[in-house]
Amino acid sequence: ARRGAGPLAGAPSGGSEAEPLSAPAVRPPAAEPSAARRTVAVLPFDHVGLPGDAYLAEGVTNGLASRLTSFEGLRVISPRSTREYRGSAKPPAVIGRELGADYLLQGRVRWERPGGGDAHAPGRVRVTAELVSARDGRAVWADGYAADVANVIAVEGAIGERIAAALDLALGAGARQTLAARPTEDFDAYSRFLRGEALRTGPGGAAGAWQEAVAEYERALARDARFALAYARLSEVHSRLYHANADRSDRRLARAREAAERAVRLDPALAEGHLALGLFHYYGRRDYDRALEAFTRALALQPGRAEPLLARGYVLRRQGRFAEAAASLAHAVELDPRSAQAAYDLAETYAMVRAYPEAMRYYDRALALAPERVATHADRAKRLVAWRGDTAAGRRIVRAGLTQGDARQLVARLGVEAAMLLGDGPAERAAVRGLTAAAFGYDTTSYLLWQATWARLRGTPARGRAYADSARRRLEPRVAAHPADAG
Repeated sequence: ARRGAGPLAGAPSGGSEAEPLSAPAVRPPAAEPSAARRTVAVLPFDHVGLPGDAYLAEGVTNGLASRLTSFEGLRVISPRSTREYRGSAKPPAVIGRELGADYLLQGRVRWERPGGGDAHAPGRVRVTAELVSARDGRAVWADGYAADVANVIAVEGAIGERIAAALDLALGAGARQTLAARPTEDFDAYSRFLRGEALRTGPGGAAGAWQEAVAEYERALARDARFALAYARLSEVHSRLYHANADRSDRRLARAREAAERAVRLDPALAEGHLALGLFHYYGRRDYDRALEAFTRALALQPGRAEPLLARGYVLRRQGRFAEAAASLAHAVELDPRSAQAAYDLAETYAMVRAYPEAMRYYDRALALAPERVATHADRAKRLVAWRGDTAAGRRIVRAGLTQGDARQLVARLGVEAAMLLGDGPAERAAVRGLTAAAFGYDTTSYLLWQATWARLRGTPARGRAYADSARRRLEPRVAAHPADAG
């Protein structure tokens, strides 16, 4: 029932569903890009209202992007890449060029609460949306919608239908089902879910924020136990907490599996459910065949989405299928062009098979997007030496990286290559002097092993042996407790 009727089907009078404020201004584009290569970027919708309600505009933005990924003949830039254009004054041509997009969808969400902003009075929401050509800024389509805030989901589906019409896109059964989807009928549950989404996708992805996201998803599910999308996101966060070593307990893993399987049972056509199930198999069980099967299913449901492409690439890489992994990751980079992490992952994949020119191109891209990421500086330097044996060039890269981010973390990332790639300048000496276990993620054993290697290669073997003995004393009980741990 939730995915059956269209978002405007059977809408009663009185404004309980989305109502267009004006006739859609649709102008069929002339000589626009062919459907086979049309790309749209959903820019962050502006929020008008109380500061604490901004999550609703973000939810509309992400919801629209998700729905559009099911359209055949349309590529959708990942919201992770469009996030930086919030409130941007850049002209459409510049944004389109930076994102590789043919069209930009932009808009505004106004949440009008009655009674002076009473948190218990949902009120009305007004959404204006405009699709513009990135080439010349010309409006292709524009419209406005009003609805009870509890029916904001219907607005997303209505906008998606208008975009398909404006771009002359044929809607298959899967796309129509996605447009008609109403993940929940309970606005309080949806509101909690959107708060969880804001925490899950916020900058940094810190474990603390993920824990808060878990609490919000669980509050949403307490309101609606059939909220499949909330189960999917809950599972994904559990899996990521396990993978990030924030909680490697069996209980955490069991919760990830239970939530993913519940999402898929409730809605087999939900791409996010299959993505969550794949992440459980990948992060939790290292069952790469089942993970790949789940990610492939997610892509079949939403072919224009970057996340399952990235996940699929990681699994293929672990299976040694490097050409397929690079192709999947390259496609993800196209859909998430402002992601330094995606560019870095593609660079690493090329480096693994010694395709060094391609690797350097994507290391450079990653550094242009995020020059403060010291891991990229360190790995680029190491790969350059592996390719050309040019240690002088490697040292120059490291020296430049020391001024861009946390110098101590860069030194830690160099590992045993530090003795080869660190010069003897003041910045290098200061970074080594300031090195602590914090630079190794508070892994004291890794810190001790680094110091042992550094001392030995710098001609102070007695000092190196002291560090190595300290590391050995820490490692022996760990080996006894976990004899199957190769590391």
